[in-house]
Amino acid sequence: MSGVLWNFLGQGWLLVVAFLATPYIVRTLEVDLYGLYSLAGFVLSYFAFLEFGLGAAVTKYISQYLAEDNVEGVVTSFWAGLAWLAAGGLACVLVVGLLAEGIASSLLHVPARLQPSAVAAFRISALILCASMLAGLTGGTLRSAGRFGMVNLTSIVTGTAQTALSVGLLWAGYSLAEILWGMLVCQAALLAWQFSLCLHALPVLRKPRLTRGALTRLLGYGGILTLASLIGPVLTNVEKLFMARLTSVGLLTYYAVPFSLIDRLGVIPSAFGAVLFPSYSYFSAKEPERNRELHSRGTLYICASYGFFASFFLLLGTPFLRAWMGAEFADRSAPVLGILAVGGLFNAMARPAITALQGVGKPHIPLLLQGVELLLYIPSAYALIRGFGMIGAAAAWSGRVMVDACLLHLASCLELGEGPRIYWKLLKVAGPPLAACSVAFLAIRMWDVPLLTPTGILGILIIASMYGAAVWRVVLDVQTRERVAALWTGA
Repeated sequence: MSGVLWNFLGQGWLLVVAFLATPYIVRTLEVDLYGLYSLAGFVLSYFAFLEFGLGAAVTKYISQYLAEDNVEGVVTSFWAGLAWLAAGGLACVLVVGLLAEGIASSLLHVPARLQPSAVAAFRISALILCASMLAGLTGGTLRSAGRFGMVNLTSIVTGTAQTALSVGLLWAGYSLAEILWGMLVCQAALLAWQFSLCLHALPVLRKPRLTRGALTRLLGYGGILTLASLIGPVLTNVEKLFMARLTSVGLLTYYAVPFSLIDRLGVIPSAFGAVLFPSYSYFSAKEPERNRELHSRGTLYICASYGFFASFFLLLGTPFLRAWMGAEFADRSAPVLGILAVGGLFNAMARPAITALQGVGKPHIPLLLQGVELLLYIPSAYALIRGFGMIGAAAAWSGRVMVDACLLHLASCLELGEGPRIYWKLLKVAGPPLAACSVAFLAIRMWDVPLLTPTGILGILIIASMYGAAVWRVVLDVQTRERVAALWTGA
């Protein structure tokens, strides 16, 4: 539980920083360049397959080998993964550098006046992706060793610096390319910092050792995740590429901002997933029955924590966006935010399921499910976007993740020997507090209370406090409450 809290606090802080900075960044870059900024990230996600799933594979095997006291396995897994990711990152930089002009002009039909900026954004983003892949491996290694505080400290410092640097560069009159160069500097600093922490936390890593067997083992596990990394970005981002092609890069901003907000709320399932994955791997070797408890508790706690925000954005999305981004932005994006919030809740609740399947050595099951979804999703997303624009894109993504969550939970329950009745129990526990919270938000909406007035702020704080108290009393079990209390008091 301490690992989850560390992850939640660290990523939650970065969410707050991004929340405060986004309006300024969007207004200063303007919608076209911000849309291009978002598009560069979406395009580069398709090259993440060059990681070959090594980040997750290294985390899994180091966790397993630490449980088995296998020092040789820990050392060879770390250095084999690091060497492979360095080679994969270099390949990404070369491929994107060669293809950037064609992607901008022919594939995405970026307007001619924006093409130089697009090419530069794609090439710099490739370097950022290379650094982030390596940082993912070092961060996963620290999590395997239980150093969640270290990982979150490095992420907080470099993430805050990255956002502050972006705002500072825009304030000084610079534009998109300089922002991306600043992001690259911060990612490189994160990598260097986490690498030194790995050597400190696991001194055995100070003597590098590469073996063919370790790399073969990692690629055997990661190869399945590689196929998933080819399918995953399509499922996650194809609707944005369709929007850029069928509408405009500028219009993409009105979709990308609410999507980014929902995506950043992924800190909640990520906080659990970062702990669950090494735990599933650890207990699969020693106490398999513990994984069922992790699965059910993780799903329940994610539902309760994420559900508050999903309800807020669904019912109060319009006044929230007016206060945050302005009236024009709210008029365009509020319906999108509400639809994405519902899908985001289902997507968050799927994290324990997919993490369980990967952690117990069955990553092929999510892959097969995603392959089936892909065949249905691409034509349906294209048709919905062509017919309904941003609303169609939001509906396509949310519908897809809802189906995905149901299938993943069914598969994980079968794999862990757990009955579907756990979801009825989940609804019985988490449902009443969420329903009461939604009724309170609906009352604020019906009374048209402005959110940034003292009355609005006080109302939201009262609802949040009452919901938190209900979750503490009804949702959290006694053992979890004791652990949280002990962490709070420092006992």
